[in-house]
Amino acid sequence: MTLALLKRAWCLLNKNAWATRALAGLCASLLCLGVFSVAPAAAGITDDHFDGNIFVLYASNGSLVPPRSSLAESKQRERPSVLMFYTDDSSECKDNSLVISQLQAFYRQNVNFMPIGVDTLPAENTYTPEEAAYYYNGSFVPQFVVIDPEGNVALDRVGQTPYEVIDDALREIKDLPPRPESFAIERPAFSPSPSADTTFWTAPVRGIEGIDNADLPAPATRS
Repeated sequence: MTLALLKRAWCLLNKNAWATRALAGLCASLLCLGVFSVAPAAAGITDDHFDGNIFVLYASNGSLVPPRSSLAESKQRERPSVLMFYTDDSSECKDNSLVISQLQAFYRQNVNFMPIGVDTLPAENTYTPEEAAYYYNGSFVPQFVVIDPEGNVALDRVGQTPYEVIDDALREIKDLPPRPESFAIERPAFSPSPSADTTFWTAPVRGIEGIDNADLPAPATRS
């Protein structure tokens, strides 16, 4: 009786060992397939997925975030401000990051550019006009608000916005001449995201009457 039980236990042990080895082999195969079949994550300027900081990925300009100056500081220095309320998972915000970056390249230190992630806004019920959150509509992005040095709102626009719309508001504030007809739109000289290179990049304008060329950036070069 005891010998028969021992033989049966030995057979079950062998069967279980075979099943264990088979299961281990199957798991290893599935793991390999899973590792090699997963597509690498790719940043996409046309989708509403989070890829990272949009100003780094799509505008090649990490200097925009966080903003260097506050609205109160801009008012003290008598400079206009451009607020861009955005999220990193919005295709329209991704596209307009290029616009804000190029405007910064043209106006440099004469305008305070303030991209503001709406997810970072403090949860308060009331704000003062010297706080950026005071101007956020509370629901939609991107939102662009241009504020003159006296604190007056010169532009408040929701949705994808062309370079020219914001530029017109700034030119009126700073009493600059209109853009010339030769104003060009080009791609960025470099972007860490291939999909961003397919979008437009508004080139800085040089030699405009009434603007000191020494204050304007040099034209981009390509290798």
